Amino acid sequence: MNTSHMEIAPSDLYFVAETYYFCHRIPDSITYIKRYAEKNDGFTLKEYKLYEKIYRAAIDPTREYLYYIDNAISNTSTDRIHDLIDNLQKYRNASFCKLRDLCLDSIDFSMNVIIPKLNSQEIIAYFYKLIGDLHRIIAENGNNDENPDHISKADDSYSRAISICSAKNIQSSPLFLSVTLNYAKFMYDNLKSCEKAYEMLHSSVKNAELELGQLDKDSQIESLQILNAMRTNLIVWSDHMID
Repeated sequence: MNTSHMEIAPSDLYFVAETYYFCHRIPDSITYIKRYAEKNDGFTLKEYKLYEKIYRAAIDPTREYLYYIDNAISNTSTDRIHDLIDNLQKYRNASFCKLRDLCLDSIDFSMNVIIPKLNSQEIIAYFYKLIGDLHRIIAENGNNDENPDHISKADDSYSRAISICSAKNIQSSPLFLSVTLNYAKFMYDNLKSCEKAYEMLHSSVKNAELELGQLDKDSQIESLQILNAMRTNLIVWSDHMID
């Protein structure tokens, strides 16, 4: 599908973005979901989920590259293969710059274009969760000079999302649970607040189990999937804290 010289109606931009996503043409998909956002006054949950999936499809492969490169560098003797280490480090630096630029592009666009036009507090909370995730990704893969700033911004974004969720007061909803899970993982891994993260998840699981009956069937299924992930983290964290 060649859309470079086509005049596309605003209502069709979403369809084009989604089509490019399913065709694995992610840069084109980013272009059209941004054009769609610029021409529309708000995002539905369905539209938010596509926006998130597109950017994660762009970001996640580079995160995997960085993970494998870091392992290769740490497990290779510098005395034996000095030139290889240098080349891997150069490739790592270039890959991180690509990752950071993608994250910052999404953060900037979300903050300056999408969020100011949103009326739904639920969708705003989802975007702050995504922004927190993106700052966390930069911090986890960046250098020590940049990390404190992105950790602070991630903390602020997750806190905003949690505040909005708490005001809605449905602690079994997929939104509340997904924000809580990501924030707790951030606390555990990045802030090293292990006990606070554990208590946050434990309390959230306990409260959500009492309220699941208030949700519709689709939301119940989604919430149960998140609750399973929460329980898994609680088991792993409990073992680590005992050790």
